[in-house]
Amino acid sequence: MTEEHTHISDEMWKKYAQGTLSTKEEEKLYTHVGCCTYCAERFANIVETDFFAEPPSYLYDEIVERSRKVDVQAAATVRKTSKKMKILFYSLKVGFAVAASIFLLTMTTTLEQNPFEFSEVQQQENKPSITKKINDNSYKFTGYLQDATNRLLEFKIKEDK
Repeated sequence: MTEEHTHISDEMWKKYAQGTLSTKEEEKLYTHVGCCTYCAERFANIVETDFFAEPPSYLYDEIVERSRKVDVQAAATVRKTSKKMKILFYSLKVGFAVAASIFLLTMTTTLEQNPFEFSEVQQQENKPSITKKINDNSYKFTGYLQDATNRLLEFKIKEDK
């Protein structure tokens, strides 16, 4: 592999597979593999067969040691807190929707129980019926609820990004 037209030697492949290449040799190997299709195919075969090899013995200890560091613990805590905030926002939205539904149900059932009183008042004053006003205002209220929910969802989506 001393010249650009020669392929990587078997000895160099063995060193790579054993992990004994120096940084400079490894850099040359990667550069050549990027330019030569024959060596790229051999490299793919080596990587494919080594992929399922046994991990190094020090890897477990290194992972455990790294997971005990403060920055990793902080990142895990932030993820847990973020999940709790998502649940809180969802719970608030559901609770608000339930409260609004109960309010609207109690208002409409009250109006349906006394239809004659409202129709007499309407005839006397020649004003729009209170039922119509409540229906109109309930549509507005529903619109406000949808708008608030959409804004919360947009906030949640921005937070996730």
